[in-house]
Amino acid sequence: MSSVIIRKATLDDRDFIIKSIIEADKSNSGTSSYLGLFDMTEPELYNLFGKIFDEELEACEFGHSGFAVVVDNGEVAASLTSWIEGSTGMPSWQIKSTALFCTLPKANFESLQQKLEKFSSINISRTIGALQIETAFVENNHRGKGYFVKLLNYHIDTAKESGLEFDRIEMITYNSNKIAENIYAKEGFIKVDSTVSEYLDILHYYPGTGMNLWIKNI
Repeated sequence: MSSVIIRKATLDDRDFIIKSIIEADKSNSGTSSYLGLFDMTEPELYNLFGKIFDEELEACEFGHSGFAVVVDNGEVAASLTSWIEGSTGMPSWQIKSTALFCTLPKANFESLQQKLEKFSSINISRTIGALQIETAFVENNHRGKGYFVKLLNYHIDTAKESGLEFDRIEMITYNSNKIAENIYAKEGFIKVDSTVSEYLDILHYYPGTGMNLWIKNI
């Protein structure tokens, strides 16, 4: 008999969550923006996120506290994180930038700085006060079981039960991730903004040529 539970992530889930961040960023492609922008190998990237997770950051995807996971017959199968944008007094991009400044080796940080224009050309801003849904990842052998929708509902219900005030949910996708976007549309999300980079080599650094902002009003 199948046993499936959804729970908040713990420190024991750290390795799975780091994998989730990297794989979700690839968006069903072979391209990771972290690898390209930081000029790192994948083992180096895992090590970097391990150091960042030691700081136990909140209100962004660079920490385990906002994550929930699906456990299928004892195996962690899927994860998703959420936060209220700006709830710590800083937007999530600033929290992440500070963490990277403190942990990236000098050469890798300089590599990132050289590519900031490319990053700016594709980036979409998040709305302060909106519930952010980020880093959706399901292991290949567990796809098709509806785990993303279960995690999405878990995050929304948990946020409401915790007394958090929000009237808008946001998700950001790469414009190449049609599989995810079709699911979001079925769940009532509407695409309201998009970017397309003018840089011809953008696909060397990102899975898509731009990003889309999806929202759902509560």
